Amino acid sequence: MALEILRTPGQATWRCPGALLGSAVEVTCRAAGAGGKGIDPGAAPNFVAGGGGGAISRSVCKVLPGEVYTFTVGAGSAGGTVAQQTPDDGGSSQFQGEAGEINLIFAAGGSGAGLGGKAANGTGDVKFSGGDGSGADETQGGGGGGGASS
Repeated sequence: MALEILRTPGQATWRCPGALLGSAVEVTCRAAGAGGKGIDPGAAPNFVAGGGGGAISRSVCKVLPGEVYTFTVGAGSAGGTVAQQTPDDGGSSQFQGEAGEINLIFAAGGSGAGLGGKAANGTGDVKFSGGDGSGADETQGGGGGGGASS
């Protein structure tokens, strides 16, 4: 049994080994959405809410020897600027069937506006939402939401 953890954001493909022909092949996949990030005020005296944590989805997927599958590892948000007002969201992560046409597993990234990625937006047998970021006040910015865990 091989374990591979992919952490580098981006998209790539994986070919199920053909040597497994005639075997029942199952792959356990976990997809975690990346967290959003609140606005970085720089030198300005503005404080903002923290970004939301990413959701997580998990499933055992039946894969076919020789087939090519696409996976995407979502990137965390770089945050926004005071002028931008709405920071970028964290990226979503997914594992897709042949030619990327079917989401076998999907986990939503957290919102830069503070909402955690929602389990209801995911695909998988087991899904958890990411935590919401906390609000800000006139003296400090809010903390980021916790990422989901399974």
